[in-house]
Amino acid sequence: MLWSLVLLIAAPLLAGLGTLLVSDRRVAEALQYGQAVILFAAGAHVVAGVGTGEPATVCLLLYTDALSAWLDLVLAVVGATGTLFAVGYLDEQFDRGLLSLRRFRSSFVFSISFSLPCS
Repeated sequence: MLWSLVLLIAAPLLAGLGTLLVSDRRVAEALQYGQAVILFAAGAHVVAGVGTGEPATVCLLLYTDALSAWLDLVLAVVGATGTLFAVGYLDEQFDRGLLSLRRFRSSFVFSISFSLPCS
């Protein structure tokens, strides 16, 4: 479960960094889809692990008890569904020529702060 807490923070950061580094739109979309799946799975795993009543900590940096685990799950679900919607929306805007590749990639990077649950 400790890795799930780390993944809640690391997945959006790595997906955003990867999106900045790639120049192919489809790879950027795949990174965002992967991030959404990882966020949802990690949030569910944190709730399942903390459901036993024992709080989880990672090196005194992250602490999750039962209440904050549910909050992590809610934020992960909202972040994942928002990311899935954004991929479709931005893909359509890019296809219409209303969005450059640079703006397409930076839109995902700027939405990272929304996807990061705070444990």
